[in-house]
Amino acid sequence: MSHQEEWRKIDGAPLYSVSNLGRVMSYVGPIPRILGGSIVEGYARHKLGGLLGKGTVSTHELVLTAFVGPRPEGMEGLHGDDVKSNNALSNLRWGSRSENLHDSVRNGRHASTRMTACKRGHDLTADNIYVTKKSNGTTARQCLKCKRANHAAAARVRRAEGRA
Repeated sequence: MSHQEEWRKIDGAPLYSVSNLGRVMSYVGPIPRILGGSIVEGYARHKLGGLLGKGTVSTHELVLTAFVGPRPEGMEGLHGDDVKSNNALSNLRWGSRSENLHDSVRNGRHASTRMTACKRGHDLTADNIYVTKKSNGTTARQCLKCKRANHAAAARVRRAEGRA
């Protein structure tokens, strides 16, 4: 499926435009040109003349601001597929830090979800994972064999101390 590329001027930087496909255009000089930007921690970033006090800005922030609107307080730019170089509008949204972490888990990019064994070497299969809901609303995965072994060891200690 091909998408029609649409360009919008960047507020505060009149010599630059950003497209809904995540490309940045410079009109500085005689010929307009697409900017590559620099990569910082995997994100494409641009230093645009005219954006006073901003230094560099992420491509995904430029796309979201131009096509969705200013960043709501407490929100950050999220990549739906967690691919930092995919700055197409269709892949971006403003969201919370928590939503960003949930995306990374759903997409299999969170370090915990990629673990195939616990620190004691037990396979982390569907029947050997215990999911705990924390008080802050998040969840944690735990090896069920380790949890049972720890519980049994604690019970032995309590019996030995005469507390069971």
